[in-house]
Amino acid sequence: MIDRLTVWQAAAAHESLVFIFVGVAITLPVIIVDTVNMYRVFWGRASTLSYGLADDH
Repeated sequence: MIDRLTVWQAAAAHESLVFIFVGVAITLPVIIVDTVNMYRVFWGRASTLSYGLADDH
């Protein structure tokens, strides 16, 4: 099968690839902007996890 099928024959239809590209072109920047915004908002606010137990046993 490998010798009989080219990459171009195995690829999805052009319209499907364009649809996926448009979806990624819209979604990926939104994810990046949201991630950067969350880093900016919460920068320095997180601390080491503590359950309020004393270290002396």
